[in-house]
Amino acid sequence: MNLNLPKRKVARLSSAVLIVLLLAGCSSKDQVATSSSWAFPFVVYQGTAYGLNGGGEAAPGDKLGEVTFVFSDEQLEPDVEKFLNSAEPEDRERLRSGIYGQSVPVGTAIYAIDGISPEEAIAVETEKGVYRRAEKAGP
Repeated sequence: MNLNLPKRKVARLSSAVLIVLLLAGCSSKDQVATSSSWAFPFVVYQGTAYGLNGGGEAAPGDKLGEVTFVFSDEQLEPDVEKFLNSAEPEDRERLRSGIYGQSVPVGTAIYAIDGISPEEAIAVETEKGVYRRAEKAGP
């Protein structure tokens, strides 16, 4: 009688393995597309990323420039340094010295904030006469 017990266990184990294999074989093979992206709009000024993630309103100082390039979803690389290093060598310096962003249109004005170093935060004109504080978010 004890000899049948191991056969029963083997049969149950084999059945369980077979069910798992069948279920795995029937699973969907659709792949979910993922992309790396920022959780908030940003602007890059002189190689440093600034996040527009609820910094509040800011009083603009001197104008620093305007956004000249906007990332598309395909170009978006949340690591600014990685993005710059992946650019063609002839484009790197232009990108490092340019002002660009994501979710802000070309021509968006960028300002210093009186009393605050642009290395900490800048002001971004998000609407005519409305300036939002953008905090340093990257190197």
